[in-house]
Amino acid sequence: MLINGSFEEPVTESTIPGWNKWLPGGDPIISVVDDEAIDGENSVYISGNSGDDRGALVQSVSVDAGETYVLSYWAKTNKVEGQGAGVTTRVQFKDNKEANTANMIYVGRYSGTNGWRQSTNILEIPERTSHIKIEPILDQASGEVWFDNFVLEKLDTTKPPEFTAFSVDLLDTGSVQLDWNMTYFYPDQAFFFTLFHLF
Repeated sequence: MLINGSFEEPVTESTIPGWNKWLPGGDPIISVVDDEAIDGENSVYISGNSGDDRGALVQSVSVDAGETYVLSYWAKTNKVEGQGAGVTTRVQFKDNKEANTANMIYVGRYSGTNGWRQSTNILEIPERTSHIKIEPILDQASGEVWFDNFVLEKLDTTKPPEFTAFSVDLLDTGSVQLDWNMTYFYPDQAFFFTLFHLF
């Protein structure tokens, strides 16, 4: 659904295909680089030198009101400091007249220095919403951030999520430890596990 979510399409005259730059304050730098990536060869790089720096990319995506989507992305940071949101991805919900249909949300929030980390969030689209704006941002902060592999998918909530890993360990205390990973998690969803002790 997202265009150029991994920033692999060629940049033409500083234009990043699928994305618009938003530079409301300070003097941040936004560019596509090939020295850092989690997917493919490229990522988008945003840097700032002071707490006044605010820089973001923006992409508008058509969605269906009342449906559920999942947004995920990866970010890596270096010495991010400031009084604003720092490093995050904002999501705005808009109708066909660009009015807000719900409060803006933040998907993932980072400061300091971090290796590549993934953020994922379930988006339940409010009524009257025709599109959302996805905005990876360095917000009123100094430091560096690399963003990569933005993915937006519509979910079929009638199907359970897939488990990608599952393990059971018997601890020295006699307790049983369960560990699992899953592709996504629906709001208000519960899971029940049954354990069998074989003699």
